[in-house]
Parts: sequence; C-alpha cells; structure tokens
Amino acid sequence: MKRYEWNIDDALEAWKEEGIEKGIEKGIEKGIEKGEIKKSEKIAIKMIQKGISFETIQELTELPLKRIEELANSIRN
Repeated sequence: MKRYEWNIDDALEAWKEEGIEKGIEKGIEKGIEKGEIKKSEKIAIKMIQKGISFETIQELTELPLKRIEELANSIRN
C-alpha cells in the first residue's frame, strides 16, 4: 500500500487552484448569461419599434415585462 504525504501548503495550494477554476467557470457562465440578455434586449427594441405588443415580446424574448417597458421608454426619450 502506498502512502501519500501531504503537507498543509500542498493542500492549500490544491484548494486554491480548485477555487480559482470554479471562479473562472462561474465568471464565464455569468458572461454568457449577460450576453444572452443583451441580445434579447436588442431584439426587443426592434420589436417595439415595429409595434409588436409587449406581451408578444415578453413571450418571445423571455424578458420581464418591466424591462420591456423600460426599453420602450428609453426609445421614446
């Protein structure tokens, strides 16, 4: 049977690297999510400009109605 020896520094370094990897993965996921929201907002703006109902825009983009109203107000101002 092999014996593995770990010292506290090795363990801390391994945990640190694992934490960094998880942080990077979460950051990438958040970035993708923000990009998808921005794209939906751009599409919603085009739909608002074409006079499509807010309810239809909400159904197709999955944006909250409040956000669609905010986008519409920003276009008008």
